[in-house]
Amino acid sequence: MQSLQGTQRDMRGLTDRIKLTLKVSPSTATGDEKEWQVDQNITVSEELEFLLNDYSLVANPRDNDRGMIRPRMDAILFGQLGKVKKAHQSDGGYEPLCAPSNPLWICQQNFTLDVVSDDIAGMQDMEGPIEAAVTYALKHGERAGIDLNLVVLRKDTPGLEGESEEVLAAMTAIHRARKAAWAVTELYGLHTDSYDWRFFHVNDCGQYSRLSLSWSTDRQKIIGLLWKIMDQAVILAGSSGR
Repeated sequence: MQSLQGTQRDMRGLTDRIKLTLKVSPSTATGDEKEWQVDQNITVSEELEFLLNDYSLVANPRDNDRGMIRPRMDAILFGQLGKVKKAHQSDGGYEPLCAPSNPLWICQQNFTLDVVSDDIAGMQDMEGPIEAAVTYALKHGERAGIDLNLVVLRKDTPGLEGESEEVLAAMTAIHRARKAAWAVTELYGLHTDSYDWRFFHVNDCGQYSRLSLSWSTDRQKIIGLLWKIMDQAVILAGSSGR
């Protein structure tokens, strides 16, 4: 079992192995593509703004924001899922207690990715499956490793470096499992320190793209994307619950 930890050379090799199972789509720097379009009516709530401002008042400046990463991320992700579920409740289209059709965050998920790459030059020393761990996964049904449409990896220090290999590996493993189960294979991934947000999207054809956003300048877009993804989870949950 090979963990996604190691030297820069190792990480480049692992990234190449992961990409063997996904076609690289064109750059999505503008965020105008369909998968990145959001409802402009979805905005950051005053409650969330007040809460994050309160966090900043009690943070130790010497921590360089490190101490606020986890509570900020949890407030945003958990609060947003609650709002989406309440919106469906008010529309009469969602029964929150009807398991398994109840979208929930599950913590500390591990995924194993078998990558066939024997014919790739210079990678013979990187045999065996890759193990990837994520902080949260958004489930919308009972099938483990399949009924998930978002995986989230928290970075506990400010700044996102590298290519977020662990997120890509987890997404690839889920994509494979869903394809084998004849399930909808579209899904999203997220790597964040609660200040910088790097979103990933894998479509039904296995192509992936990414979009990098900053909370300081793009918070409405971030909230809009989270709403879109979570709304999709509620809809999928309703389908699996019938």
